[in-house]
Amino acid sequence: MPHRFTAIATRTPGGWTLSVDDVGTTTSRTLRSAPGMVQGLVARTLSLDPESVAVDVVPDLGAALAGQVRSAREAVKELEARQQAVAEQSRAVAAALKASGLSGYDVASVLGISPQRVSQLLAAAPAEPAERERPPIPPLPRHIWRRWDD
Repeated sequence: MPHRFTAIATRTPGGWTLSVDDVGTTTSRTLRSAPGMVQGLVARTLSLDPESVAVDVVPDLGAALAGQVRSAREAVKELEARQQAVAEQSRAVAAALKASGLSGYDVASVLGISPQRVSQLLAAAPAEPAERERPPIPPLPRHIWRRWDD
């Protein structure tokens, strides 16, 4: 089980100062490289295997910016959830239209999307139970396949 540590990242002119309670501080030029820097600091200071150290880096952006970041992240999560729901609905409608006898081109016209997108939707749509449980194909009668053996 990894040892989890949280580093508070504070902006400095040369990059970021990373502070870990009861461990110490280190610096990083970018937030992208900050977890590795903190991991190394913790591993060296506490004599731990670096692979056993998990790090969360929390940038100290101030209350106003932190609130804006939190709001933007929440909006993205809501959008992703809505996008997933719309995709599921589109797959279901495309499958229903196709099952009603419409061609792929007609399904595309009804939904206002390209035929290629219809193919993608139908490929991702769950198969009908009847399609999933197809009977095995019977073998060819001997008199038919014997011709190819001659």
